Amino acid sequence: MQRYENDYFIDRTMLYKAFHIIKGRKEMELSKEFMALSEEQKKYRQYELPECVSVWICNFDLPAAKGEVRDEWGLYSNYALKTMAEQKKVAAPISAKNKYIFFSVPNFKKSVEEVNGAVDKWLYLLNHAKDGKELPNFGSEIMKDAIERIKVANAPDELLAAQEKYMTTKEDYESWAAGLVIHAREEARAEGRAEGKAEGRAEERDKRNTEMALDMLADNKPIEEIVKYSHLPMEKVLELRDSQAMFTAK
Repeated sequence: MQRYENDYFIDRTMLYKAFHIIKGRKEMELSKEFMALSEEQKKYRQYELPECVSVWICNFDLPAAKGEVRDEWGLYSNYALKTMAEQKKVAAPISAKNKYIFFSVPNFKKSVEEVNGAVDKWLYLLNHAKDGKELPNFGSEIMKDAIERIKVANAPDELLAAQEKYMTTKEDYESWAAGLVIHAREEARAEGRAEGKAEGRAEERDKRNTEMALDMLADNKPIEEIVKYSHLPMEKVLELRDSQAMFTAK
C-alpha cells in the first residue's frame, strides 16, 4: 500500500518496473525452457522480454486520473493515438508485455451489496480494514485468512502505535523531506526575483527557516512560537505541521 504521493512517485514506479523487467529477463534465461533452446535460438531471442505487470495500490488519488478507482498505463505510439482518435477508436499499446495498473483505495465507494468480482472484494477489504467493524469474507477462505491477519482489536496500544509509526518507510520520509526543501528553494527563487534579492541568499534563508520550523514542530513547540522564530507565515507552518503529522502521528 502506497500511503502518499511524492514529487517523484511516477519516476519511482518506472524505476521499480525497470528492476522487475531485468529480474524477469534473468529468470527467463535460467528457465528450463530457455536453457533447452539451441544457441542459435537463444541468440535470436536475446531481446525477448517476459510479460511484466506492475500493480500499485494507493491510499491517495491516482497521479493521472484524479477521482478514479483504477487507471492503467502502457507504452503507446503517438501516431496510433492520433489515427485511432480520428477514427474514434481506442488505440492499443505497442506492447502488451509492459503494463502498469493503479488502484486508488479511497475512491472505491461501493457498498458491500454492490461488490462484484475479486478486485472489488479486495478493494472493499482494504478500504474498510481501518473501520474497526466486522468485515465480510465473501465466502473466500483466502480473504477470511487475510481478515484474521489484520485484526488488531486485542493488540496492545504500544504495538499499534509502533505499527502505524513505521508503516511509512524511511525512504518515503526522506523523499517527502527532500521535496519540502526543493519546494522551499523554488519559492525562495520566486521571492528573490520579485524582490530583487540574491537567489542564493533567499534559498539559504528559506531552507534554514523551514528546517527550524520542522525541528520545533518535532519538539511540540507552540505554533505562535514557531512563527515568531522561524519567520515563516502562519499558513506555511500549519502546512508543515499537517504534512509532518502523516509520518509522526501515533
